[in-house]
Amino acid sequence: RLLAANEGPPADSPGTRTPAPSEKSQAALKLHSHSQPHSMPRRLTPRFGDADLGRLLDTVETRRDVLFPQGSQKVSHRAASASWDAVVVAVSSGSVIRRTGLHCRKNLHRAARVTWH
Repeated sequence: RLLAANEGPPADSPGTRTPAPSEKSQAALKLHSHSQPHSMPRRLTPRFGDADLGRLLDTVETRRDVLFPQGSQKVSHRAASASWDAVVVAVSSGSVIRRTGLHCRKNLHRAARVTWH
């Protein structure tokens, strides 16, 4: 039998479609997915190795005046951002893992915290 353009398969046929979810169930699904943002697995980057940490500390030391200005010295946001980008390039250059500026800043803070305590 041929089907008309607006006619679906018979109800007892194996190709029967399931009904679309109601607005209420869609809203509940949306609410549930936003209420647990950490339910999706995160991709973790490996910790900084000794070589990565050494490159980080050396590069930050050479750019210390721009990254951490002393006293009333002012540094533009653009200059500081460019310096952090250079730190990222230096740290990532000797590693398979590509780091971000946030990774570098967090690990620098972690290293400083360990040495201060």
